[in-house]
Amino acid sequence: AILLSVIGITLSKAGRFDKAIECLNNALDLIQEIGEEKSGINKCDILYDLGLVYMESNEYELAVEIYNEIIKNCPKNIDALIHLGHALKLLGKTEEEKAIHEKAVELLLSKLKYDNTGYYHERLGIIYFQMGRYSESIKMYKKALKLNPNNEKTLIYLAIIYIEYEKFDKAKVIFHFYNLYLK
Repeated sequence: AILLSVIGITLSKAGRFDKAIECLNNALDLIQEIGEEKSGINKCDILYDLGLVYMESNEYELAVEIYNEIIKNCPKNIDALIHLGHALKLLGKTEEEKAIHEKAVELLLSKLKYDNTGYYHERLGIIYFQMGRYSESIKMYKKALKLNPNNEKTLIYLAIIYIEYEKFDKAKVIFHFYNLYLK
């Protein structure tokens, strides 16, 4: 199942979405047949990858179905909540998106005190960004960077917000730092 998952992800990155979906569904079938323990991978992990493929191939309705299934089986899967909210936003389902984002915010806020890597702060920054709450997003990204100053994704997310705010000087400093030290 792990190998099928890796192949599926690789096919997706190559733009071969139909084959990627086929591989990931085969991985799910294998997990169903032999069980998660023997397969070496969690069903929710495969579903998450499948959801990403649907997002990349602009199949947002199918992505919503997958992310809902993940949340049904793994209700505290923050990344599934984030992607579900994003898929709903792309479908124009703003009320549902708002409810999902609020649920994710609540879950993340409860975990912030345990965050020593910046992961939960970064995730909260993403959600705030998707909700248009840019100043709160910036605060979360800055806290995440205090915990993990070399986190490339957080630096890029922060630069994107500065570009949204037309604070190009700050975005330029971040990209300069990134190119000098992290690339």
